[in-house]
Amino acid sequence: MHGHDTSYPKREEHDPDVLVTAFERAQMTTTPVAHWHPRTGRTLLYVSQQMTREVVELESHERDDLLDALFAHLYDPANLLEHEWRAGDLVIWDNLAVQHARPNVRADGPVRTLRKVFAPTPSPADHIAMPSFSKAG
Repeated sequence: MHGHDTSYPKREEHDPDVLVTAFERAQMTTTPVAHWHPRTGRTLLYVSQQMTREVVELESHERDDLLDALFAHLYDPANLLEHEWRAGDLVIWDNLAVQHARPNVRADGPVRTLRKVFAPTPSPADHIAMPSFSKAG
């Protein structure tokens, strides 16, 4: 289950100069943890510390252990790339396959300009079966 409550306070919640997203009402959705990449067919993990609340099919200790392991892998310093921005930089990534973030956006900070380009998704005939998992033992 993924979603957010009415705010995401983990980002410098007590600093009045940091912009924090606030929502009028909580929104939740359930979606598989594993997806397939429509171009490569590789398995993608759909989890993040900010949005993933639980794995609904597992008992609480199992889901906590699984999410702890997935988050440890995702946020391991060996798997991180931090770009030092300079004027004129262009950075491109596969939005499906890469988790991305930014530092806190300060109310008195520099202006940000973002551009998104979407490539067409392959036709349904090209789709690969969703990955499935089973409990060991």
